[in-house]
Amino acid sequence: MIRIRDIELKHIKRAKLLPHPKNPKIHGDGQRSALQAALGEIGFVGALIVRPQPKRRGFFQVLDGHGRMEEFGPDDVVPCLVVKGLTDADAAKLIATYDTVGDLAEIDPQLLRSLIMGIEFDEAGLQEMIDETLADWQDDDSAGSTRGAAHQEQAAPDQSTELLTHYNVLVQCKDEADQTAFLRQMQAGGRTCRVLNS
Repeated sequence: MIRIRDIELKHIKRAKLLPHPKNPKIHGDGQRSALQAALGEIGFVGALIVRPQPKRRGFFQVLDGHGRMEEFGPDDVVPCLVVKGLTDADAAKLIATYDTVGDLAEIDPQLLRSLIMGIEFDEAGLQEMIDETLADWQDDDSAGSTRGAAHQEQAAPDQSTELLTHYNVLVQCKDEADQTAFLRQMQAGGRTCRVLNS
């Protein structure tokens, strides 16, 4: 049975947010740069998870979102999900499991590719991260990686067909007419093509 906690969305001044003293995550320069780029281009679209600070009335202890919290200035107002009634033990359990459980998810490489193939970012750091992610998955596939293979086997245990490897090229065209002409040329040459507009 799922336990639904008493939560409330509040906008809290950054100066009133305190990091949990046992937060084990270290946010290195690379992650912080990527985070700053994402916040600059996409914006802050979530909320920190906090609880009322047990020993300082009017303050809140951050349980998830320490890295994002650090990007705000002391006078900035930050969206937070305030979880009420958490004991110290509950808070520790949340910190230990919240992201960890999500990290256990497997990645379907084909869906990942279809998601990120046409994405273009204005922030160079984000574009570089996406390009590296795509290259990592292509390298893993060509090296015979089993990432995602377990997902494929579970989805179709009776199929004994080999997984097909796809070699993709992303072409940036001048305009829609150029795109249409290029698409027809590739299809005439026997290529399977699809249009990605971004």
